[in-house]
Amino acid sequence: MKGLKRSRNIYVRGKYLWIDYQEDCVRIRKSTGIKNSTLGFKFVKDNYERFLNDKERKKAKIDYYKLEDEHVTKSIEKKERDYELKLQSKKTSLDSIIDKDNNEYSFTYAMKFFLKEKQFLKKSSLEVYNALIKLIYEFLKSKNIYYIYDFKREDSIDFMSYLLEKNLSKSYIKISSMIFNRLFNIAIENCVIDKNPFFTPKVKEEKEKRPLNPFSLDEVKLLLENSDGILKNYLTVSFFTGARTGEILALTWRDIDFHKKEISITKSLSSKNRLDTPKTKSSYRVIDMLEIVEKELLSMKQTNLDDFIFKISRNRLKKMLDLLLDNLNIQQRTLYETRHTFASVMLSKGEEPLWVGCKMLGHKDLNETYKSYAKYLPKSVTNRAVFLKDLF
Repeated sequence: MKGLKRSRNIYVRGKYLWIDYQEDCVRIRKSTGIKNSTLGFKFVKDNYERFLNDKERKKAKIDYYKLEDEHVTKSIEKKERDYELKLQSKKTSLDSIIDKDNNEYSFTYAMKFFLKEKQFLKKSSLEVYNALIKLIYEFLKSKNIYYIYDFKREDSIDFMSYLLEKNLSKSYIKISSMIFNRLFNIAIENCVIDKNPFFTPKVKEEKEKRPLNPFSLDEVKLLLENSDGILKNYLTVSFFTGARTGEILALTWRDIDFHKKEISITKSLSSKNRLDTPKTKSSYRVIDMLEIVEKELLSMKQTNLDDFIFKISRNRLKKMLDLLLDNLNIQQRTLYETRHTFASVMLSKGEEPLWVGCKMLGHKDLNETYKSYAKYLPKSVTNRAVFLKDLF
């Protein structure tokens, strides 16, 4: 168990917490005599050593009951203050109360605390959290809910309806629910409430995930033959590295190693032209520079090592690609489809999935690669385990 020495555990049996450990290669189980609760579990975990000895266990139980009494007293005092605040709220404007930063009973306080916890994340993540916090606040305001204790379980259903009306994606709905849960957990930690009233209602998925729509190898050839300048430069690099759009636009000449024939992916340029970290931890990678990419980069005018290789915005690139696709009568695609194209072409031509997925695309493991691209793997093998014919 995390936070405990190896081979030590805490589990619930009946209503009580039990400890499970090994002594001289013998497994031992003992009841702590403490009822299961968040407070009790934390106490047993923090005082595990004391429960190994019978005498110390009795003293530990006494200490716990004192702690429990203090916790109950504190909870009662909080509830009394809650009641006083509710009475006060009938006489005082809610807006004037919740504007106070030190009011731990308000959602405003919990939201500020939540954002403070997240302040060290990448800027793009912070923007998402700030936008969703604002969305949550607007929902609460529409329901005239300003205090934590005024939120009821049934309000969770109204919140889900509110999100669906906004046509948020499944991932944003999931993050919004996570934020709401954290707000209530902050309140619990501050003894404002005893129980989290929020739950995430199950929603039937009406929209299917958009299928991948990579370019064919013939389409790739046609596009490269009919493009020039920076568009051809970009398409060549994107089609034959599998890097994300933001990763390519963030490349500088310092990231290119013509001697080792490698490209370092260490940053990404957001749609708002802000330099940030790559999407995931595994996205930090060094990829192989294929010959076709090397020739294309060498044909470009190299400037200062710290200058961007592609001095063009994402929107401008997209417009140029759209125009080229129209002229060639090829179905419209997003810039991101060049990444899918690399994966589908390489896998279908027999390149190793480990090289394609983990080395080039930056996937954490092959499960991620197979989840998206398994259908592009060659299926030419029909007779399997033929070596067995010579053995039996």
